[in-house]
Amino acid sequence: MAQHTGVALRAGSLAELAYRTGARNEKDRIARDIHDSIAQLFAVIGLQCAAASMSARETGGQAVDYVNHIQEIASEGLRQTRRLIRSLSEQDQVPRDLEAVIGQVLHRFCDGMNLHHECQFKGKPPELGQDCVRQLESILTEAVSNVLQHAKASRLVVKTQRMKGHYIIRVTDNGTGLAAAEHSDGHGQKNMRLRAKQIGATLDVDSFEEIGTRLTLSMPLSPGRSWSSK
Repeated sequence: MAQHTGVALRAGSLAELAYRTGARNEKDRIARDIHDSIAQLFAVIGLQCAAASMSARETGGQAVDYVNHIQEIASEGLRQTRRLIRSLSEQDQVPRDLEAVIGQVLHRFCDGMNLHHECQFKGKPPELGQDCVRQLESILTEAVSNVLQHAKASRLVVKTQRMKGHYIIRVTDNGTGLAAAEHSDGHGQKNMRLRAKQIGATLDVDSFEEIGTRLTLSMPLSPGRSWSSK
């Protein structure tokens, strides 16, 4: 009887540990999602407000454009908040085109800012699952937000291509390098690398002071490898 009781207690302890581990992992995932989407949108709203204030003082005219863009960003923040809440209970099965997502991220964060931005698409992207697209969107959001907040760049390019059995997504800027971002926020790169790892990709960051930063995400396209289920 005592032996059975001991086994039951151990089983109960293991079940509780598994529950706590699962809950902790879910909390970490939610924290990453909030940081990589909503927090970054609020950061850009702050940048837009600063630009509007400066424009109003200097010209009095262009401020309307900044305020309109702030309105768009606020609406996007609300959409992403609802998506995060919905994702806790169900999976969004609507397919999304990666190239369209890249364009949306650049429009959302860069329009109205003093930053030339462009997309360069070479080669058809692999067929991607919804979660894979969502993770890539979060990585791009973090990367572009870092450029706006820390790099003091005047040019940003997002380029995709097939190369040597891999699908490559590269984000390049001509800013000041990563030192400012590393000192101000330790979560950004860690979150990006973790998201890349979760979908089986790798993430490399090359940064040079006063020259710029290049972020490269690589997705292997080996035979039989499928990204559509991720």
